[in-house]
Amino acid sequence: MATITGTTGNDNGIGNPVLMGTEDDDVISGRSGNDSLVGLGGDDFLAPGTGANWVEGGEGNDTILLSSPNNFTSPSIIDGGDGIDRLVLDAASGHNLGIRHATLRNVEIIDLQEDSLTLLPRQLEDITQIVGFGGTGELLLVGGTSVELGGITVGADNSAVGRAAIRTSFGNATIDASGATASWDIFSRSGDDLIIGGEGNDTLRGSGDGDTLRGGAGDDTLLVGGVTGYAANPWTVLDGGEGWDVFDGDWVANYTRTSFQNIEVYVGGGTMSRANMLSFEEFQDVDDLRMSTSGPIDLTGLVSSTLRTRSTGAEYYRFYGSAEADEITKTDTVNSIEVFSGFGDDTVLTGATNDLIHDVNVYQSVQAGGNDSLNSGDGRDTVYGGYGDDVIITWATDADVNDTAEGGSGNDYIETGAGNDLVFGDTGTDTGTPSVGDTIDGGMGSDRIYGSGGNDLLIGGPDDGDHADTINGNGGNDSIIAGAGNDSVGGGAGDDTIVGGTGADTLTGNGGNDLISGGSIADLIVGGAGDDFINGGFGNDLLNGGEGADRFFHAGVEGHGSDWIQDFSEEDALVAVDSARASDFQVNFSNTDGAGDAGVDEAFVIYRPSGQILWALVDGGDLTSLTLRIEEVDYDLLI
Repeated sequence: MATITGTTGNDNGIGNPVLMGTEDDDVISGRSGNDSLVGLGGDDFLAPGTGANWVEGGEGNDTILLSSPNNFTSPSIIDGGDGIDRLVLDAASGHNLGIRHATLRNVEIIDLQEDSLTLLPRQLEDITQIVGFGGTGELLLVGGTSVELGGITVGADNSAVGRAAIRTSFGNATIDASGATASWDIFSRSGDDLIIGGEGNDTLRGSGDGDTLRGGAGDDTLLVGGVTGYAANPWTVLDGGEGWDVFDGDWVANYTRTSFQNIEVYVGGGTMSRANMLSFEEFQDVDDLRMSTSGPIDLTGLVSSTLRTRSTGAEYYRFYGSAEADEITKTDTVNSIEVFSGFGDDTVLTGATNDLIHDVNVYQSVQAGGNDSLNSGDGRDTVYGGYGDDVIITWATDADVNDTAEGGSGNDYIETGAGNDLVFGDTGTDTGTPSVGDTIDGGMGSDRIYGSGGNDLLIGGPDDGDHADTINGNGGNDSIIAGAGNDSVGGGAGDDTIVGGTGADTLTGNGGNDLISGGSIADLIVGGAGDDFINGGFGNDLLNGGEGADRFFHAGVEGHGSDWIQDFSEEDALVAVDSARASDFQVNFSNTDGAGDAGVDEAFVIYRPSGQILWALVDGGDLTSLTLRIEEVDYDLLI
C-alpha cells in the first residue's frame, strides 16, 4: 500500500506530477491547488484538497473524502471508476457541502455523515445508496425540474431518524420516489409541485396551492403550506395512497379547493366545528376518520349526526377533550367510541362496548397530560394513561374479555378486571391490582408489580435506565423478567421461571419447582421449597437452593464468575455444559473465614481447562458425595 501526499501547488502534471496510485490499496491526499488523484487498482482512499480537482478511483471499491465546500470548484471531475465507490462527507455535523459544479460519475454510495450535500438532480443518476443522514443530514437539489428516487436505498445507519431528507430549490418540481423502500422526507420549496412517495413511511411537504402530493404505499404524512383555497387558485390534490396516512394542516385555512383522497387522519390547529368539516370538498376512501385540533372543540350535533363519505363511514365515534379538566361519559351499549381526553385532569367513563381511551391527543407534536381517572366498561377496551399520575380501571367481568392498559409516564395505579389482560406501566413508580393470567410490563421507574393466582407474565422494565422494581408472582406458574435495576423478585407459589437483568438482583423462587437465572452482575438467588434449577449468570453470585433436590448450572466461561452455594447437600447436583467431561474438574478444600462453620472447610470445584473456580460450596468438607451432572449423567467428584 502506498501513501501519497500532494503539495500546496497544482499536482496535475503541469509543474508537479499527478498523484498516481498503485495496483494496491492506496491513500492519496491532495492539498491546496488544482490536483489530479488517480487510484488505479485496489480499494483506494482519495482525499483531494481545495481547488478544481480531478479524482479517478480506478478499479476496486474506492472511498472519496469531501471535507470542505472548496474541495471541488469548477471545473472538477469525480469518477469512481469500476467497483462500488463511496463519496464520504467529513465536515462538522450539520454543515452544507456542495459539488454541483463538479461532474459526478461512477459513484454508487453517498455517506452524508449527518452533513448536508448540495447536488444537481442529474448527479444522482449513478447513485444506488445514501447513508449517514442521522439527525441533521439531507440532500439539497438545485437546478433542473425533476428527480427520481426509486432506485436509491437508504442505509441502516439512518435508523436513528427513520427517514432520509431531501429538499429542492427549483419551482414546479417533479420528485418521484415510487418503488423506493426507504422512508423519505421530501420538501419542495415553491411552484406547482408533484411529489410521489414510495413504499416507506414518507413525509411529503408541498409549498402551497397547486401542489399534488401522492403518498403511495406506507403510512405517510402530507403537509402543505400557504393554502388559501381562493377560486382563482389551482387545485391542491392530496392523495395518501395505501397505508394509514395523515394530513397535517391548519383548521383556520380554507380547503374548499383541496381534494383529499385516501387519507385517514386529519390533524390541525385552531378551532374545529361542523363548519370546519364542511370546508372540505371531498373525502375519498376514508375508512376510519379522525379529526383533531389543539384548540377548543364544538361537538354540537355530532353525536347524533352521521358523517357521510364515499366509503362505509367511521368505525368509531371519536371525541377529543380540551386543555382543561374534562369529563367524558359514554353510557350507550351499541356504538364503540375512541376518546382522546386532552391535557387536563380528566375523567373518562365508557360503557360496555369495545372502547379505546387515550389520555392525550397522540397526533400532537407536544404531549402533556393531567392526573386522569380512566374507567372503561365491560367491553374489550384499550386504555392509555399518558402523562400524569393516572388511575386506570378496566371493569370487564367476563373472563373471555381481555383489556389492554398502558399507564404512560407518571406514578400510575392500574387495576384490571377478569380476563387475560395486557398491562404496561411505562415510566414512573406504578402499582396495580391484576386479574388472573395477566401480562404486566412495569416499564421505566421503580415499580411494584404483583401477579395474580394465574399464570402471569411480569416484566420489570427495559434493558437499561430502569430503577429498582419489586415483583411478586403470587400464585400460578409465572414468568418473570426483572429487567434493569437492582430488583427484588419473588415467584410465589407455583413452578415459576425467573430471569434477572442488568442489576444486582435478589431472586427468590418460593414454592414450586422453579427455574431461576441471574443477570449480568452478582445476584442473590434463593430457590426456596421445591426442586429448583438455578443458573447464577454472570458475576460472582450467592446461591441458596432451599429445600428439595436442586441443580446449580455454570457455563464454564470466565465471565460467568465463581458462584458460592450456601446449602449444597448430597441430594443436590452441579450441572456443567454438555461439552465438558468429568475429568475436567477437581475439588480442593480450604477454610474461608466467615463463610460457614469455622471448623469445616469449603469445597472449591475447579474447571481445569480455564483454571477457574466455578462453584464454592460452603461447608463442603462435610459432604460424602458431590454430584456433577453432564448430559443427564451423574458423576461423583469425591471418588
